Amino acid sequence: MKFGVVCDVEGKTYLDNGATVEYGGMRYILYLKDIKERLLTQVRIISDVDDPARYSYHRSEVAPDGSFTITRDFEEHIYQKLIRELQTLESLLGVLGNIKRVYWNKATFEYYPETTEEFQRFNILPAFFFMHEIPMDDPVEVSIADLTPYLRHIDTLNGLAVPMSFYREAKIEYSAGRYINSFFNSYFIIEGLFGNGKWRKEAVVKELTTSQVFSGFVKGLIDEVGNNNDPNEGMTKTTTNRRTAKDESTAHYRRFGKVYCRNARKASSLFNCFNSSSGKPL
Repeated sequence: MKFGVVCDVEGKTYLDNGATVEYGGMRYILYLKDIKERLLTQVRIISDVDDPARYSYHRSEVAPDGSFTITRDFEEHIYQKLIRELQTLESLLGVLGNIKRVYWNKATFEYYPETTEEFQRFNILPAFFFMHEIPMDDPVEVSIADLTPYLRHIDTLNGLAVPMSFYREAKIEYSAGRYINSFFNSYFIIEGLFGNGKWRKEAVVKELTTSQVFSGFVKGLIDEVGNNNDPNEGMTKTTTNRRTAKDESTAHYRRFGKVYCRNARKASSLFNCFNSSSGKPL
């Protein structure tokens, strides 16, 4: 049994020819528009599986009203791995070529049964296709009990409307795989709330590293990472090498400052939205 995914590619990346690359139980197949133009238009990734018995696809008989039901099964971690591979391939092709988007959120997943027993778990022809659109915004349930205390203090929260909006946009961009935009939106929140009105690199670094509140956030993150040994759950302790909160925040904002402050010709105006109507920082 194999499990795979295929999706379209948008961009202007040209290859010498279509190709199949196999490595680590994965098969990467690159498709071109035609022999003459050699434009990359589609990618397919096929993976080995751990438990073939988990894979099945059954479609019921059509009811008199025209309805039917579909039940399918697969290993969730293989499914997630295929999505991650597509996202990484999108970034890689973006660096090496000119890729606008690999449509991993609108992919077709494929079953590849290889034995008679495996084929018997599928009652459709062809036996290996199902469409699945990955939602870019996961639904979240909020209880009235959680919402009520915030509504009772809405006058206090009015001044935080702008940073909360940046946070909202950061979440949306992250869910859509637009990590650069998500990073910038997240950074503006931190610098706006803890930069004390500063915007030049060295001044921002000083404000952030002397803020007890922000340093507490960083320390909490480092402690959480330090106790995590599972890469699937996020960063592990080897990522940070157990640096102090001050070291971590200083290093991070020095790196960002080299990129951001060098290009921001009117940086000070960008953070006026974090000031109150009186001109004071929130």
